Amino acid sequence: MAPKQDWVEKRSLGAGIELVPGSLTSFVLVTILTVLLAAFSSNPTVDPVLRTLYFALLFAAFHAIRRREPSLDTRALRLVESGFLVLTLGFSAFAVLRLTGLESESRIFLLLSQCFERGAVFLLGVSLITYGILLTMPALVESYRVLRKDYVATQDQLQDVKHSHRSMERRMVEVDRYRALGELAAGVAHDLRNPLTIVKTAAESLARKPHSQDVAREHSDVISRNIEKAERTITALLDLGKPRELSNYPHDMDDIAAELVTLVRPEARHRRVDVVHSRSVPLVVETDQKLLSHAILNLILNALQASEPNSRVEVKTRGIEIQGLDAVAILVEDRGSGIQGTDRSKLFSPFFTTKDEGTGLGLLSCRRILEDLGGSIGLYPRHSGGTRAVVLLPRSPVEMELV
Repeated sequence: MAPKQDWVEKRSLGAGIELVPGSLTSFVLVTILTVLLAAFSSNPTVDPVLRTLYFALLFAAFHAIRRREPSLDTRALRLVESGFLVLTLGFSAFAVLRLTGLESESRIFLLLSQCFERGAVFLLGVSLITYGILLTMPALVESYRVLRKDYVATQDQLQDVKHSHRSMERRMVEVDRYRALGELAAGVAHDLRNPLTIVKTAAESLARKPHSQDVAREHSDVISRNIEKAERTITALLDLGKPRELSNYPHDMDDIAAELVTLVRPEARHRRVDVVHSRSVPLVVETDQKLLSHAILNLILNALQASEPNSRVEVKTRGIEIQGLDAVAILVEDRGSGIQGTDRSKLFSPFFTTKDEGTGLGLLSCRRILEDLGGSIGLYPRHSGGTRAVVLLPRSPVEMELV
């Protein structure tokens, strides 16, 4: 294993920029020496030493880079390295002449000092560095050309990928649409075939032979109930696909909930279920009261139908904050059998129902209404048993005039 040398470790300068080994340390030291040179440029003894260290550091940095990065060991880099070596040697000789005082004792040493500082030796070092830099220009131009070509090719590939992605998304939407239509058609066929089969059987039975008045009335009741079930399915389907015209005004959700609880109390007494409403502070929502009442009434009736006698259904309104936005939550809670684990993913599927007389379209219709109103709905099992339906709607400023 090679000995550890911190000054040649690869480091990052900023996000995602990998430096050549040793370059970060060299950069810091060169910066410090530059500041010192600016501060002591007028000092005749310190300035030559700092210049020597400055060019020696640059020579050492380029030499280390060339040795540790074989791909950078080019003629151009060797010329730059040689230029800094010449400048280092020249300023070293100049520093010796200056510090020993030889340049002031003899004209020859003075001329040599000037040659090292700003004359032939200095110009030779600068020329080597310049020539090395110039040699890198064709390689830089070629690199730019290759990178530009790769960039254009990458952009073309990206456009092709985007086009393919959009085409795939369209195909997926079409597949989902056909799948949904297939499920809807299968549900409609199933939900209408059963009552129609019963109607057909009852009608054929009546037509085959005479029946007593009681039997005929029983068959008529069967026919009537199944026709009503088919009508409910068709009505729910028409309601699901019918475009809605919203009439939004500010309403207090607490008042809407209280009115709906009063409306269902006769049905609740018939089922021997207690319906209670927990009042709260005014919670104003700009919404279509008729559509919203229809959706929440459906949820309350579902809760009543899921409740056993002598149990309770609660309707609550709460102000909450979601991701920094004010909202109103309407909660409908029952103490029924709750949601089975396998049923949770099917709750809003067309024609899925756990009720004998259900159409399986009520929750789907509720969700569509609430989405049209800018809200959402979710059904969750309660820890103590039963189901909690949660409706969320954006809250309006309280100072708005209520209808």
